[in-house]
Amino acid sequence: MSMDVQTKWLIRSSGVIKGPYLKIEIEELLSSRELVVIDEVCEPMGFWRPIRDKNEFAKIVEILRIKTIEAHEGGAEFGLDDSMTMNLGDDEDLVVEEDTSTEYHKDFNEKVKAYGTKPSEEAILGAKKSGLNLWRTLVLLLILGGTGVFVKINYLDKEKQIISAEKYIELANRQLRLGLYNQALGNYKEAYEIDQGNLSIHLYLGSLLIQVDQSYLLGRRLLKNIITQHGPYIKLAETGVGLSYLQESEFKLAEKHFQNSLSIDRTYTPAYVNIGVIKLLEEKHREAIEYLKAAVEDGEKDAAARLLLSMAYLKKWEVDPQLFYLVEAQKSILKNTEIHAAYYQESLLIQTYIESILGDRDVKNLELEKILNVNPDLTLAHRKNIFIDRSLLDWEAFYDWCKTLSQRGRGNYHRALLGYCELRSGDFRKGLSQLERSTLKDPNNPLFLALYSYGLYKSGRQSEAKVALSRAEKTEDGKKLENNSFSNLKYIMKLKFCESQKNTDCMQANWATIYKNDQQSLEAITGLAQSYLKSGDRNQAFMYYKKALKISKDYMPLLKTAMEIQ
Repeated sequence: MSMDVQTKWLIRSSGVIKGPYLKIEIEELLSSRELVVIDEVCEPMGFWRPIRDKNEFAKIVEILRIKTIEAHEGGAEFGLDDSMTMNLGDDEDLVVEEDTSTEYHKDFNEKVKAYGTKPSEEAILGAKKSGLNLWRTLVLLLILGGTGVFVKINYLDKEKQIISAEKYIELANRQLRLGLYNQALGNYKEAYEIDQGNLSIHLYLGSLLIQVDQSYLLGRRLLKNIITQHGPYIKLAETGVGLSYLQESEFKLAEKHFQNSLSIDRTYTPAYVNIGVIKLLEEKHREAIEYLKAAVEDGEKDAAARLLLSMAYLKKWEVDPQLFYLVEAQKSILKNTEIHAAYYQESLLIQTYIESILGDRDVKNLELEKILNVNPDLTLAHRKNIFIDRSLLDWEAFYDWCKTLSQRGRGNYHRALLGYCELRSGDFRKGLSQLERSTLKDPNNPLFLALYSYGLYKSGRQSEAKVALSRAEKTEDGKKLENNSFSNLKYIMKLKFCESQKNTDCMQANWATIYKNDQQSLEAITGLAQSYLKSGDRNQAFMYYKKALKISKDYMPLLKTAMEIQ
């Protein structure tokens, strides 16, 4: 048995290392599409390289390439409709312009052999027939005729490749617009296997490999290919490369590439935001404020920029406790707390923290209730600009402020806030313990029970989450909270189970209840639009759709509704 067959390989796919596998096992995973040729492999004491670059897998890679092209020659149907005509927002950084470049990609700064092309049987028969008909012609004409057939065959084969790749690109572009980043990543990988010369594929595949897959080296090499070829999208490619270095804590290199983006376009606000993040990480708070303020003042609409600016002022205040910094932190966050959209709950937490310091007072139950009675997945359900770094907007970054806030007073609400923040920071054991204590102290509070249900649900204990939720439902009918409102979180949790059971009546009833309690609830308004659309009442559906659109143009369920309603 040869060493090639005996060698075991590690696989790195979607940021996860698996194995070891034999060569034949990897070929089976490729054939079943559990792996793609852009996934990486590593032999013992070797280096990580994409499967397509390893000679050991050249045969299976070529077989898969041919199969992929043949499978799409007849034209494939798309699962997503192309009828959305309303502009849902400023998608400048999400639009992929089609690129017709046919240059081969030399990946990893190495010479890579381009995939060969094989003429189809039909084309070969046609060539033979032409040869028989022209056997009496002059030798020169015969040579020219043969050359023409060869060029025609290769041209048509290349044209079919481009058409097949464009199908994957079109689907990936739609998924990117919908915020379906993992699915978009998969389809850009498929497109890249077919057409490695299309620089728009390099741009979005490289950026998603960095932001979604944490494959920094591979993503960076794809983006640098755009820069070295002086192709289009250089501003975005420079930003993507900078993001990869930022994630690896190579701050000087990261800033260099963000500055390169700004040298191309001085108004490109994501580059300002990203440099602001670097300065925060370096604890250069004044510089962080300057860059983040420039992004906001130049029109950056992403709520992340305002939240980061507020955090920068707070960090500056902690080392230089001047009132000015607290006031500016409060002003920066204000718009985020007025709109029930991305970073609403996170911004409420920061705003309440600032107000408690400015007032030098304990935090009231009413204020904590406002923070806690929010859909925890609201931010997650929003489409993001993939060229902005969000590493500092994790709940771990808010934990110290949250803990301080929970200590500004004593009671179940303060304990519940601490438990919730521990839960969101990844400490499920401590978080669930605190939330359970709140429910034991006040067993009739539907918000505490809903929070405990959420914690159980996120920790994978769905059956126990259902029990806690049923207790919330059995609390005194119509029991109101401190602010004389109802626990919307209880209905949000009920919706999770309605959706898993595909119970549309249950979903519509709960959306209607939430909307009755809060007519600014983006989730409820969108949910009602979807419900009316399914029932055939397009007029009512469109009314709720337009209302939701005024709140957020990046809410992913709303984007999906938009494609169905137009």
